[in-house]
Amino acid sequence: MALLLLGGAVGVVAQDASDSLTRWYRWDDLQIQSMVYEREAALWPQVLGLGNSMHASVKPFFLRTSRDSTLLQTGPYGHWNLPYGRQQRPLWAWNGSPNAEKRLRVEPLIELGAGAENFGGPGLNLEGTMENVRGVQIAGQWTQAFHFQSSLALHNYPGLPDFIEDQIRDAGPVEVMPGLGFTRKLANNAQWDLYTAQALIRWEPKPWLNIQAGQGKNFIGHGYRSMLLSDCSPSYPHLRLQAQWGPWQYQYYVSQMLDYGSPRVSGPVSGPQYNPGFAQKYAAMGYLDWNLNRRLQLGLFQAVLWPGRDSLGSRGMNWSFAQPLLFWIPSQNHSGSYGNALIGLNLGYKVGSQAQLYGQLILDELYMGDFFRLSRAWTNKYAYQLGIRGWDPWGWKGVRWLIETNHARPFMYSHWSTATNYGHQQSALAHPLGANFREILAHFQIFRGRWHAGWQTTYALQGRSDSLHVNLGNNINLNYWLGVDRNADYPLGTGVLVPLFQSEITASYVLYPPTLLRLECSALYRDRRVDRNMTGNVPDPWGLPGYGYQSLWFRLGLRTLIENRYRDY
Repeated sequence: MALLLLGGAVGVVAQDASDSLTRWYRWDDLQIQSMVYEREAALWPQVLGLGNSMHASVKPFFLRTSRDSTLLQTGPYGHWNLPYGRQQRPLWAWNGSPNAEKRLRVEPLIELGAGAENFGGPGLNLEGTMENVRGVQIAGQWTQAFHFQSSLALHNYPGLPDFIEDQIRDAGPVEVMPGLGFTRKLANNAQWDLYTAQALIRWEPKPWLNIQAGQGKNFIGHGYRSMLLSDCSPSYPHLRLQAQWGPWQYQYYVSQMLDYGSPRVSGPVSGPQYNPGFAQKYAAMGYLDWNLNRRLQLGLFQAVLWPGRDSLGSRGMNWSFAQPLLFWIPSQNHSGSYGNALIGLNLGYKVGSQAQLYGQLILDELYMGDFFRLSRAWTNKYAYQLGIRGWDPWGWKGVRWLIETNHARPFMYSHWSTATNYGHQQSALAHPLGANFREILAHFQIFRGRWHAGWQTTYALQGRSDSLHVNLGNNINLNYWLGVDRNADYPLGTGVLVPLFQSEITASYVLYPPTLLRLECSALYRDRRVDRNMTGNVPDPWGLPGYGYQSLWFRLGLRTLIENRYRDY
């Protein structure tokens, strides 16, 4: 269906082949999956330069394929994703011949770290932490138009900071490691154990058309966070189509996700030796990005989510939701089913030659009257983002900075059940805090060749319920009909205000640029405490009852960085 929509674009103009970033960035097969924030930040001058019309709000990037070696030169500041040289060889590699298109290579995935957490307020209350991740990644190409990548990693965490363990346990009925997925404690109850797997294939049948399928993540936005679609949830199977018509670029996604909050699905046989499977849900998303001129970029977003089965367990994929035309939501009204629809806007504006303003607005089940009069009704569900990022200020080469604020009203992203909310495996598909919060964050990074130093600080206020029977809209996994007063006002921050302050300093040295294998040390301070005078004896899921949680975490490790890991939630 989507191919029929895209078929009329045969005569479109693809991205300018003279763009050095286009030919340099896509030489590396690993880029079909990578959207690491630090790697992208190092490339901001090229990605966001006025001479580049690249659609930089959609990640991973799809760019034209080329192996022009004259453009594979690196500068002294932050160009990490380099082609292999004599000192940058993979674990194993194969080329069909010196000029052949067929290539294959194997990369190790490593995350070995040890640290100590001081928690519980003043005094020395040290607790050890440890990470042990081993994996392998295979990547290659059959032709310049067909690339593939697969990775498998085994994760063992003998010790995690308490705030991460709290996040795992409080997510819902199933224990989920943030950003990674289903996890469990081993028999000795001493360490968390899980495995992750991703596999993607990418095919470029025409210069204007890219097709990607497999298990992975996606991101839409110019900022550190995204209120439309983020990579903070575990990976999921999906099909992604990208087509380009001159200044327009259209993305279409169809995804299958897991619903841990609905009853599990029984198979054809039953008994203690058979484990019922988790319920499934589907999502279809469209995103049209338009370069209005060399500075202004406008994007329109739509998403629809629906359950994989009805109450009788008899309905599967509903293709009326999966049509690829943007804003064709009324087609669902004739299907006899229900879904959750969201629409959004993404903006980016290049200021001068070294900065970009950006913003997002997303609406969930919009009631026009409530929205335009800024009503505090529970039905008025929206979220927005404002930010600015820049590079090389006052001639300081290798410096990157970002300031951003995010807001989400109560009940945003939630729905009648987890079968239709904007989430996957109990994790948010947008902001990891869920809803009913305001946040401001600042980042500062310095790149010097293979050296990197970064500082990031987050401050957020989230309204939470002090009762298990009252829903105040912060938890997107709760039914938004549960315990809601239809006549009450729900301003942003309704409930017990829970502040979060987190600041982290990181320094690292890259040993192997293609996978960002690096030695890293970091110090993280986190404070998420509730004022006892405000709340009294509140059932507190964030630490000690009524008081909250405070910690200082030091860490030293050796790790490959092929995806973002968020700790500020």
